[in-house]
Amino acid sequence: MRRFLKAVGLVSLASLITYLLDPDRGRARRARLADQLAAKGRDVSDAVSAKARYQKGVVEGVAHEVATAFAEEAVYDDATLLQKVRSEAMGPSGVDTDHVEVDIRDGNVRLTGAVSDAAARRRLVDFVGKVDGVRGINDTLTTTS
Repeated sequence: MRRFLKAVGLVSLASLITYLLDPDRGRARRARLADQLAAKGRDVSDAVSAKARYQKGVVEGVAHEVATAFAEEAVYDDATLLQKVRSEAMGPSGVDTDHVEVDIRDGNVRLTGAVSDAAARRRLVDFVGKVDGVRGINDTLTTTS
């Protein structure tokens, strides 16, 4: 059995050599084979590069999360914090804040005025609480419904 497999292998190798060294079309076959191998090499290289870029991004993301987890909370002056609350909480919350007043003292936010309902009140308070630098919330809002 081993002799048979060896003979089949040698015949296959001889056929390949004959195919590639054919005087009429061997040169074109060798060139096409070289182009195909080069293209496969580029495909593999591109795939490895893409995976490496992805993993680099994953590592950078983890490093950022670790760094921010151990970073101290930012301290903002009251005027800056007021602007942050207005831009990061009052607009994106989707609550009509035309009748809401915001007062800030030492990072503590005081909300006064009226909102449409209890759900809007909770949503606004939640959004204000998520603003970086807010230490506390004094909610004196009323509902109109």
